[in-house]
Amino acid sequence: MTVVALPSAVAGFVEGTASLTGLTPALAAFVHNIAHGKLLPTLVITMCMSLILGMGVPTVANYILMSIMTIPVLVKAGVMPLAAHLFCFHFGIMSELTPPVAITSYTASAIANAEFWPTAFNAVRLAGVAYIVPYFFVFNPELLLGTHDLTIGLAWSIILAIAGAIAFGVAMAGYFLRRMSAVERIIFAIGAVCLIDPTFRTDIIGFVILGLSILFQLFMIKKSKETKGTAAA
Repeated sequence: MTVVALPSAVAGFVEGTASLTGLTPALAAFVHNIAHGKLLPTLVITMCMSLILGMGVPTVANYILMSIMTIPVLVKAGVMPLAAHLFCFHFGIMSELTPPVAITSYTASAIANAEFWPTAFNAVRLAGVAYIVPYFFVFNPELLLGTHDLTIGLAWSIILAIAGAIAFGVAMAGYFLRRMSAVERIIFAIGAVCLIDPTFRTDIIGFVILGLSILFQLFMIKKSKETKGTAAA
């Protein structure tokens, strides 16, 4: 209780200060002016704010800070409240993985007896999909279960989004059926992003890109085996 109560009390002081001074509406107006009222720049700025504010803050206090400082910015920009709350809270939690603080990476490096910075950067690389998925459920709230009726089309979009997230993780790891080159990883990541976006056109593009990438890997594996067989003969 003490671990939760102390940061929550401090967050309460921040909330009181923000409310009495009018900081929250002023901050929302400031971000709106910087982004010129466009949603994507507003999301990027809010993401950076959430990552900075959430560094080293426990979960409960983290959400309190997000609800005071960043969530109102997105709501003012026209984002659906549920999506705004999840977007900001998601990146507030991701701050525990993101350098320079990266508490979870610091803990993992201590357990593994490894250096902190390589551990932190590898953690960000392997969790890369977590930095893009929130953008998709802001632009396409139907990905948030409970906001729309569950239909076959919605279920299919969710399945494709999961497949896209896995494919993006593969691109970040750099290995699928074989080790991938930098160009292959970029192409694979583009196909993964297309699958995550729940529109028919992007789904088709994602299927084509990932299908061709997988076929290319199978072709290269077969070619490598034939080359080794010829060399052995």
